[in-house]
Amino acid sequence: RAENGTIDAQSHTTEMNERIMSSAAMHPFSSPQGLGRTAIQSSILGFLLGVHFVTLLMLTLQKTADDENSDTKEEKSPLWSPLQRWCLYVVAMCFYHNSEFYTTAYFNPTALKADSFMMVHSNMYTIAVVVSCFEFWFVRPWIYNPLIRSLSTTLLILSDDSKFYWFLNTIPSLGCVLLFGGLGLRILAMMTCGTNFHHLIQSHQKDDHLLVTHGIYKYLRHPSYTGWFYFTIGTQILLGNPLTTIGYGITGLNFFQRRIKYEEYLLSQQYPGSYAAYCDQTYIGIPFLSF
Repeated sequence: RAENGTIDAQSHTTEMNERIMSSAAMHPFSSPQGLGRTAIQSSILGFLLGVHFVTLLMLTLQKTADDENSDTKEEKSPLWSPLQRWCLYVVAMCFYHNSEFYTTAYFNPTALKADSFMMVHSNMYTIAVVVSCFEFWFVRPWIYNPLIRSLSTTLLILSDDSKFYWFLNTIPSLGCVLLFGGLGLRILAMMTCGTNFHHLIQSHQKDDHLLVTHGIYKYLRHPSYTGWFYFTIGTQILLGNPLTTIGYGITGLNFFQRRIKYEEYLLSQQYPGSYAAYCDQTYIGIPFLSF
């Protein structure tokens, strides 16, 4: 009976894979597994990455040359111009989406599909990106910058150019640390998890699924979530968007509070006893979350 059950399960899996491949062939641009859909997303990311990386490089070289020709520190411009911050943000976002696809392709190819780029995974994500861009291009230059100058002068904070120069350099640098640190942590988590990593929560345990407790998972039990949380916060600090920084933080905490709670419930059912012991020895790494 067990043998017949195994054969039936394998036949069902084969049939499902054939249906998926057939759908991808018939609908290459609309199917999640379609090659056309993959090509479009990779082309968009490649174009944006190339244009913004070259622009960032040219701006950086030009600024370096200008600073070398400046006689005094007061004549030097801040390390991060708005356009440099924008270009670095787009480069980081393109790298993130590419890393989601290529890391999945290498370490868990059976789960790979066009949507592994994670570009259009939810309406809320798209809205958040649009709001972030609006705040950077329209709210920041017309409201934030004059307000900061006015308050700093009135309260005698950052009133001289050297302090304001330091302030404009420190904020984006902090964003870069969180951004690249969080992205690196997420990629490391996906690599460590291997075939056990999925973008969607697995409500049913597969035969080959293992509870990963080594590497980074020895210290953090949800490092991909932790990395993604700090990555998103870092992007907004880099751009200098206070409203979306707070909004991303609150939304991220609310999302992971529900998602991690549900995922840990499933894992405790799939690994009774062992998962509870694992939780006692590890941390989540995202502030204000409690379970």
